Amino acid sequence: FSISNVTSQEATLKDLGMDLSKSHIVRAYLRDFHCILLDEGIIPILTVKKILELEDKMSKKVLEDSEGLKTFFSHIDPDELLATTEMVFLPTLTACTALRDNEFDVSQTYLCVVPGVEGLHVRFHELCERLKLPALVLQPGVERPHETIQEMAQRYAKILLNKIQLKKRFYLLGYESGVLVALEMAAILEDHGLTGAIFCIGGAPENILEKFEEKLAIFETEESLQVAVATHMFMLMNKDENPEDLKNILKTISTWKEKVTLCVQKLLGRIDHSIQYAKEFIEAAYARILQVRNYSSEPRLLRSLLIYIRPRSSGSNHVGTLSLQNHSQQKVVEYELQAPLAYAAQDLRCAAIVNRHLGVDILEEFDKRNLCESYIINADSFMTTAEVDVGQ
Repeated sequence: FSISNVTSQEATLKDLGMDLSKSHIVRAYLRDFHCILLDEGIIPILTVKKILELEDKMSKKVLEDSEGLKTFFSHIDPDELLATTEMVFLPTLTACTALRDNEFDVSQTYLCVVPGVEGLHVRFHELCERLKLPALVLQPGVERPHETIQEMAQRYAKILLNKIQLKKRFYLLGYESGVLVALEMAAILEDHGLTGAIFCIGGAPENILEKFEEKLAIFETEESLQVAVATHMFMLMNKDENPEDLKNILKTISTWKEKVTLCVQKLLGRIDHSIQYAKEFIEAAYARILQVRNYSSEPRLLRSLLIYIRPRSSGSNHVGTLSLQNHSQQKVVEYELQAPLAYAAQDLRCAAIVNRHLGVDILEEFDKRNLCESYIINADSFMTTAEVDVGQ
């Protein structure tokens, strides 16, 4: 039966006239078709509110492809300090809490994630929490807006060699334009005698560049792209679906610098981030788009294994595999996701694919690992003892 809008959220199935003898049928349906196990006695007292919550859980969420800039920019980190940190360590199956960049163990092997033009760790939490090895995200920050793909790869490779102290192998995961950076990094790391595996979410560089051209084709001029970027980033920071006709005002302003200044002025007093960060955040978004569009590089045959993780698309699958094969001496391994590019990192297959291609020693170490979390049973007594020690 249907539930009208005027029905109280606290009304139960019993209140609504349910035949109580049918409770076992409802229970069996929820158990067999939706893996929801409830006691038969609870069925009649389910409230409208609870039923709607169950319905939301049962609904199969279809991830639709995004249009325009939403494909590339959909997250913002509320923590400005974390957003500008060079390395962000995310929780995985081997580490339940995120580490600071001075707490990591250099003896461990890490999956190094290279984000796309968004440049943030936020998109990768669901992926990383199912990994069987530690993971970190290399964030570009907002201080180097005019850095090229090659320069970024050099900087990241230096971080991995000096801070992470890679020994024999590496695991890189490039997402969207991060694939361009990851392949450049792999070439640098191979020059230092290392080999590894590169997971490419989105395909070869040619596929990535085509995707950018496809999604940005709706902007016929550079000025219209600038207006769209400024408006979109303003809305992300301000969470405003109708930013006071900002787009129309921006169209009357001639230069990109002045457009950014206007957005920053309108953000004053409306966001938790500093105005300086807001300015650099907007500028960096446009600069990274230009960075990708201006990218050019000759394919290099890498010794490392390339894994092509293809998002759902209407394009040709065969072409993408052939393009990526130009970058590796080994045969490219290919997988297909059910999610489009904008949601590819949320597809649970990503973590399973990464785990499948980890070294035997890493998997054996994980199988032997104690995954129980340690904690203090009586924190108050610990604090009291610590205070006594300090006092003495």
